[in-house]
This record gives sequence, structure tokens and C-alpha cells, in this order.
Amino acid sequence: MAGRLCIVSLSFKKGEPMALKDEELMQIIVTADNAAFIDGVAPKGRVFPVIQSVMRQLGHESYQFAGVNENPLVKRIEELHSSMYRSKDLAIGGVHGGVYMFRDVFIQISVPLIYGTVELDILRLTDMSDMQKRLLAMNPAFFNQFADQFIDIFDFGAGFEGFDEARHLEERLLPKFGLAKYQLQAAAATLCSPFEFQGAVQSGLLAAELTIKAGLSAAGYTDQQLKKLNHDMSNCVNAFCEVYGDADFERMARVSGSLPKFVENRYSSEQPGRVETGEIVMKAQYIAGEVMRQLSGWSLRQRLDGVSERSYP
Repeated sequence: MAGRLCIVSLSFKKGEPMALKDEELMQIIVTADNAAFIDGVAPKGRVFPVIQSVMRQLGHESYQFAGVNENPLVKRIEELHSSMYRSKDLAIGGVHGGVYMFRDVFIQISVPLIYGTVELDILRLTDMSDMQKRLLAMNPAFFNQFADQFIDIFDFGAGFEGFDEARHLEERLLPKFGLAKYQLQAAAATLCSPFEFQGAVQSGLLAAELTIKAGLSAAGYTDQQLKKLNHDMSNCVNAFCEVYGDADFERMARVSGSLPKFVENRYSSEQPGRVETGEIVMKAQYIAGEVMRQLSGWSLRQRLDGVSERSYP
């Protein structure tokens, strides 16, 4: 019957499991994967419980997962299991991500997990083609704009991980900054997808507001005080820069003042075009980066060679 779960129960003599046909082994793998799914394990986290379950069913309790002595059956299970998914289903994300608009093309930027001392090539942390990288490097204005945006995205992510000398966000602030992070990533994901780009506008606007309010919360603002600011970005920026004197008030005020009104945009049938939408999201990324720099006391700009002073936005 369609949709019925088929529980596979097989017995083998020692040494026989490798003789299983792919179809037979796949049945066992699918059952194990379904069990992990029911347990709430995401696709990218299922490979180990699947291997353990399948190997146990096949009579293996002790085996090597990886390396030169990796059990060949483990490798076979891994390969068959991964064939059930697309590469992006199993991809492990980094600390944060964002988007850069190169002319009118949306480029994905990733902030990786970093351990120890590393050398960063910021162009390699994008999904740009080799030709796009060359074209970007040939145009100083575009490259400087890209560098500014990369730094904003990286600086925001740094607050969550405490990279280098960046101060780590206090535990109590993670939920509020987490909400802003979700909206920033939602905006970037929308722009980098084949779907309608206008969906990124509300996420970008909300992210900018949430980040500033999270910064104010760090300074002691209560939820009641934050509510009184409403969705007025001018009020939010003024309040933020009164608390954080080192913030770039002129730039934050100018950038936030150029954004569409959150509530008006939500109900408007007239939405920004492609380039304007990209600008809205990149401006939101700038605001998020500037807020986080005030809390972390750090910026990637201090560590990058050959990067000019900020020119964007």
C-alpha cells in the first residue's frame, strides 16, 4: 500500500553484508533515515545515526567511521545515504551569511566557522564565478563596495562567535540578535533564489529594526521602552546613537532614512524593483554590522590588508 512504512528485517552470516545489492541495502538505510526523521534530526545530521543503525542491524558493533581504515561498508552506506539528498540538503552552514549585489546580480556570502589562525580570501567565501571575481577586482569602486559589505556581514557574525578579539554577545542577548540574524539570512536567501525578490524587502527592513533594538536591549532598554519606538527607524537610530557614542550617526541616519517605511511597504501594491531591493538589503546588512561593532568592539577591517576606508553605503 502506498505510504506504508516497510520495516526490513534481514539476517546475515558474518562477512555477508557487503554482498547485499544496493537496492537491499538502500531499504535498510531508508528505514533508518525515517527513524532519524521521526526523532527530529535534520537531514545534515542524519548520516551518523543512520550508519550506526544500519551497521547494528547488520551485526557490526565495532568499526571505523573514517580514515584509511574506514570500514568499506560504512563508506558504502554513506554514499547511498547521501544519494537520497541534494548537496544543499546536507550542507553545513557557517556562522552567518549575506548577499552582495554586483551590478544587478545577487552574490551569496558565507561567514565560515573558524578555528585557530586562518588566512581569509574574501572572494573565495562567495559563490561568484571566476569571471565575476575578475570583473569585480578590475573595478575598484565595485570591489570597495563588496569589501564594505563583506565586512558588515562578517562583523555581525563575529559577535555570535567571538572571533579574534571580538567580544562575544551576552547569553541574554542571543534571542533578540538571533531574530535579526534570521531575517537577514531570509532576505539573502530570497535574493539568491529563483523566486520573486520582493519578499526580501520586509525581511531586510525588519532585520535593520530588530538589530538596533537588540543593541538598545544590550544597553538596558526594557521591552516596554523598545515598543514605544514603534517601527520608526529615525527614533531607533537616534536612541541607539545616544547610547553608543562611537557609532557612525551620520551614516546610520542617512541610510535608515532612505529605507521604505516598514508598515507602509507591508500593505503597498507598489514594491521596489530589483536593484532597489538589493540596496535595501545591503543597507540593512550595514546597519546590523554597525550595531554589532559597538557591542563587540571589533571589526574585520582591522585585520584585512589592502582595504580602503568605508565608501558604502
